[in-house]
Parts: sequence; C-alpha cells; structure tokens
Amino acid sequence: MRLLSVLILLALTVKCWANPMPMNSDCPNQFSAKLVSLQGKLFFDPDGKGQWQSAHLDETLCEGSRLRVEAYSRASILLPDNVVLRLDEGTVLTLNGMDSNKPTLLALLKGFVHFISRTPKSLQITSPIANAGPEGTEFAMSVNEHTAGLWVYEGAVTFFNPQGKVRLMPGQGAQAEVNQKPTMQITLS
Repeated sequence: MRLLSVLILLALTVKCWANPMPMNSDCPNQFSAKLVSLQGKLFFDPDGKGQWQSAHLDETLCEGSRLRVEAYSRASILLPDNVVLRLDEGTVLTLNGMDSNKPTLLALLKGFVHFISRTPKSLQITSPIANAGPEGTEFAMSVNEHTAGLWVYEGAVTFFNPQGKVRLMPGQGAQAEVNQKPTMQITLS
C-alpha cells in the first residue's frame, strides 16, 4: 500500500511539472515586477481586461497588470528599479510603467501602499483624488472613495492634484478630499 501511495504521488508530481499552472511569466517587454511576499490572496489582471488570476509567491507581474489584494491579506512587490511596494488588504493598483529609463508610473485606485525607495528614482503615483511625486524616499499613501492621504517617513514627496499641491518632508502628512486641494495634516501618535 505504501509503495502504491509513493508511485501515485510521483506520477502526480511528474504530471504537475509537465503541465504547470498557467502563469504570466513572459512579459511583452523586458520590464516586470516580482511578488516577493504574500500573506493571504492577491489577484492580478495581466492586461487590464478583467481576466483575474490568483498570484503566487515569486510571480512575475508585467507592465500594465492590475493588482487586487483580498481581505485579510497583504503583499510586497519589488519593482525593477528596486522600489518596494507593501500593499495592504483592499488595495487595487495598476503597474502602468516600469521602464528603468523613465519614471515608474503607478495608478493607486484604492487602498494603502507603503513605498520604500533608498535611491532617488523617478516615481509617479496617480489616484482618483490626488497624485504623488516622491524623490527617493519612504512614504505611505492611502486612497478611498472620498479622500487620499500621504505620510512621509524619509525624503520628500510632492502631493498634488489640479486644485493645488503641498511638499512634504519627513514626519509630515497631508490629505486631499475629492475636488479639494491637498492640505497638511498633523498626525498625533
């Protein structure tokens, strides 16, 4: 009986190697991100056409992919320019541009992202309410239907929308409401 169990497991293993699960490992261009940490569930839509797939650790995420972090989940993404994105539950983010010779472009539709970049790389984050232009830094940004908030831990970030902008330094935060200019906020811990 034990030998039969081993043979069945061996046959299933060979079958899995011969027919791996379809994964998005071949990006149409050379720029991609990597899922380096996952607790819970993250789904991605490789081309923004509504074809959601379950992501796995070390998944390759191509430029143009939309990411969705499920409830009670979180994930870390490593961009090609070594920027780390820590995504909290409920976050929806699109990887719009990741060319190492151009600014990395991210669209944060909702949720909370902690950005870590130790080198001054060009990064642009857009959201439905306000945008951010960090200058090699560590910061966090949250977006919901009514507000966008940003907190700077290191470096500097310009937080802006068509109504105005604020420049944030370490320890500062700002908030923007729909159709309102961003304003500095005092955060008490």
